[in-house]
Amino acid sequence: MICQPGEDDRATRRIYRAASMFFFMTATLLAGCGTPAAPLAPTLKLPEPPKDLSAIRSDNKVHLKWTMPRRSTDNILLEGTVGVFVWRTPGSGKGELVGDLNVAPGLAGELADQLPPQLQTGSPRLIFYTVELLNHLGHSAGLSNMAYSSAGAAPPSVMDLSAEVWADGVDLHWKQYHSEAAPDMLRIHRKLLDPADAKKSSESSGPEPVMLTLLVKPKDGKDRGEALDATAMFGRRYEYWIERVAQANLESHSIELLSGPSNVVQIETKDVFPPKPPQQLAAVAVEDQHVIDLSWSPNTEADLAGYVVYRSEGGGKPERVSPSNTPLVAPSFRDISALPGHNYRYSVSALDRSGNESPRSIEAEESLPQ
Repeated sequence: MICQPGEDDRATRRIYRAASMFFFMTATLLAGCGTPAAPLAPTLKLPEPPKDLSAIRSDNKVHLKWTMPRRSTDNILLEGTVGVFVWRTPGSGKGELVGDLNVAPGLAGELADQLPPQLQTGSPRLIFYTVELLNHLGHSAGLSNMAYSSAGAAPPSVMDLSAEVWADGVDLHWKQYHSEAAPDMLRIHRKLLDPADAKKSSESSGPEPVMLTLLVKPKDGKDRGEALDATAMFGRRYEYWIERVAQANLESHSIELLSGPSNVVQIETKDVFPPKPPQQLAAVAVEDQHVIDLSWSPNTEADLAGYVVYRSEGGGKPERVSPSNTPLVAPSFRDISALPGHNYRYSVSALDRSGNESPRSIEAEESLPQ
């Protein structure tokens, strides 16, 4: 076949198109379900802003706490440390940068902001804090929740704290503070120093708490310089310290201003206090059984272990007639060793679990007939 000029070029192009279509169809059939997915968009790795920022004013510092996120805003696990900016705002806007630190994801973030002198004096006024977390490029997904506190003068610290064991608890004393302003409340902190030993010796339904906080309101609007911890138990070692607490309502926010902590005192609550003497002791002879029955009103002490019965005759010294190895549990006793024709004087004492014995009761006199 003889082609006209230009026909060879057209034939070549037809052959090229046919070959291209063949290779395209072959590649499509061979690819099948293994077709590559569309490429993923790059992540910015912006940390989730904290939602639990809190602020506590103590003396001239504001203690801030928050929880670091584990993931970014697009649910990617964060790696390494995260840059943290902490802002203090006495007015509007982002405020003043008071902290620049790095914290690992998932950990607790903490910062103590030392207030400048101009924020340590005067009447209470609102300040607030926010935390901003930065990615590797210095970008953030926004600010955390606001945590509110107060500028102004903090309450004075409790001075010269001391502790003394009383029969009904631990009595705390400190130097009285006189002020024309509204009286501050007192927050008493107690720490149990031997929790393992206390758990073993406790007879209550649950273990004694290691930390306990008691809030005391001054009576009659005056700081009396003392308070009684009636919840303290014998046989313990405690540590005490106190903070003054002032309340301020600022722009619908209730803010606490705490003093610095008092000196710390430790005390061992040894029980050296005996129970009260039993009351209303009565003695009645039972002639046909040749015994004398005794009864008395039960003692109400929480640590009562039991009772001891004493008997004397004539001008003799009282001697124990109840069992010598254990105290009586019930407030009664039957004297089976009494002899006919003998006149006896009886008395009873109370024992606590620490071995302290009360004075003896008022005597009751009785005899068995001949």
